[in-house]
Amino acid sequence: MRFHPWILSIFVASSTLVFQNQAVAEDAEASGPIEEVLVTARRREESAQNVPIPITAMSEDQLEERNIVSVEDISRLAPNLQFNYASVNRGTMNVFLRGIGQVNWSATMDPKIGVYIDGVYMGRPQGGVFDLLDIERIEVLRGPQGTLFGRNTTAGLVNVITRKPDTDFGGKVKVGFGNFSSNVVSANVNIPLKEDTLAARVNFQTRNADGYMNNLATGAKWNDEGETAVRASVAWTPSDRFDARFSADIVRRDELPSLASCEWFGPADGSTAAGLPAVLFLGGVYDTIANGCDMGDAYSAYELDPAVSTTDSESFGLVMNVDLGGGTLTSVSSYRATEHVNSSWGNASDGGTVNYIDVIAACDTCQDILYDFDYFSQEIRLDGSSLDGRLTWVAGFYYYTEESHSGDGVPILRGYVPPSAEAWPLFYAPGIADIVMGTQMFGSRDQRYDTKNTSTAFFVESVYQVNDKFDLTAGLRRTKDEREFRRTQTLHGGAFDPTYNCPGMVFDAATGLPTSDSCYQEAEFDKITPRV
Repeated sequence: MRFHPWILSIFVASSTLVFQNQAVAEDAEASGPIEEVLVTARRREESAQNVPIPITAMSEDQLEERNIVSVEDISRLAPNLQFNYASVNRGTMNVFLRGIGQVNWSATMDPKIGVYIDGVYMGRPQGGVFDLLDIERIEVLRGPQGTLFGRNTTAGLVNVITRKPDTDFGGKVKVGFGNFSSNVVSANVNIPLKEDTLAARVNFQTRNADGYMNNLATGAKWNDEGETAVRASVAWTPSDRFDARFSADIVRRDELPSLASCEWFGPADGSTAAGLPAVLFLGGVYDTIANGCDMGDAYSAYELDPAVSTTDSESFGLVMNVDLGGGTLTSVSSYRATEHVNSSWGNASDGGTVNYIDVIAACDTCQDILYDFDYFSQEIRLDGSSLDGRLTWVAGFYYYTEESHSGDGVPILRGYVPPSAEAWPLFYAPGIADIVMGTQMFGSRDQRYDTKNTSTAFFVESVYQVNDKFDLTAGLRRTKDEREFRRTQTLHGGAFDPTYNCPGMVFDAATGLPTSDSCYQEAEFDKITPRV
């Protein structure tokens, strides 16, 4: 069992330095026992208790009391919410709400739960595992929210709001230690730059911990932790009718990949196996791989691949608000780039030289980027109220575009060499060597995916308050998506794959073989969805 270092820091080695205005401290001391949490779930500030949709909201103090320090911890905030990293890819986040979610993180598949940071949509689950730094509050909204938010809120959304720069100078430093050599250092500082109009806020955190899974092939400890994050924001309020906030953050995760123990699914007698396990038997490595998998130790396994799992993310956002008198015009612009490498999803090793099947970087030595994403979004929103405040409304336009490039290799029997005739004579029976070596050659492939997605949306929602106990909500959204996808496949190592078959490919009429190593597809979707 691993204790989170923030828990132990309270009791073991916590060092906190806080600067704050004395009046702020006195106000906090005088506040009542029940804290009112203000939210923006309906694109306007109001008490969470007055929002007529299923919502869970936590303030900064409540998050700290519950030790919510990482994005995975958000699962403890709301019922029916699961917020975990992918089992074979620790830099990728899987989010489920009310049983709805997405485990396929291909660029052709979109998340079903929107994750927003300061109003900016995180378009890809890759790079979605991050620590929560200097958070003002977190809101979890259950149910479709497409008439209020920009994209992919089919089952709900998680809205993370960070603390804004303010006019008071202050800072905080936290240090934490725990078992498995866990250590965390976090600091933030707020700096007024110009009285009442300009301020900056900077956050920094580094976190590390040793792994707890034993890789018996190399002796390394896998499933470790390592992240460094920096965020800076500047707020400008030149008048009562205009404000702007620019933010930038850089996150670097450098960890060993997930190493999982395995349970062999083949029969005890390899001669009765079918499919790929049968090929292992014909090749003379069935028993060694099966025995290497079933070790009876949930914290040990064999993995022969390079120990690389890194995620580098950079994001920039600009939010501007203009008070027009009859409403507020808001612009939210953002750009995010993520490079993610997960060098191995190795499965079943013989403990020495052979891996049964892998998903690795596109080649053994080049360490190609497995996932490379760049996306930009722009939202323009107008909200206000009419009829003496009884009618509130919001209307907006949302634009999103992304390009992604990814590649991986899927070798079968990587590292396998034919046994000697004395060690395994079956391999030299007629046709057996062709089956084994043919499976290794033609079953092992390299794949590359190039994707471009563009989405535009118009949305509107209004709420009419009939009386103090009843109001009526109506909304409408139109979404148009355009998608382009190219898939390239070769044999592992780059040779032409004569068995490749992909929709849209052209085949030679005489030979029946494909004329290229890639296929290209386009798709367009246009949908109008109402809400009452």
